[in-house]
Parts: sequence; structure tokens; C-alpha cells
Amino acid sequence: MAKTIIEVEKQTGISSRTIRFWLSKGLFPFVERDKNGVNYFSDRDIEWVMWVDCFRKTGMSIEKIKHYITLAQKGQK
Repeated sequence: MAKTIIEVEKQTGISSRTIRFWLSKGLFPFVERDKNGVNYFSDRDIEWVMWVDCFRKTGMSIEKIKHYITLAQKGQK
């Protein structure tokens, strides 16, 4: 079931402001948006939110996280 940013905040403990910032930086490429502009996060998206939080806690830059996401989307070759 898809969740709003507020629901993701409650589930993960990561502030909605932070999630919105990361979203604006393109760190969640699969998050769906409805016609009213409301973002909906799947369980997979919520896992990415938690991964991004872990990466940021290690000091990884936004650019390096974006690069990692690009590689992850390509999969193994």
C-alpha cells in the first residue's frame, strides 16, 4: 500500500522535510505523484528512504548517492 510522506516519516523517524529535500534532489526516482502533486511511497521506496538515511549518516554526498542509485537501477551485467 502506498504511503504519503507524513506516513513515511512516522514509520521511519526521518523528518518529512528531509524526505522532501531528498526527493527534490532526485534520490527517489520511482516515487509516484498524483494529479494533485501528492507523492506516494511504495514499500520499495521506503526501503530507499532508509538506505539514503544510512548513506547520509556515513557522510556520503548527495551526488555519490545519486550515482549509486543509477548503478543500482542498471543491475548486474
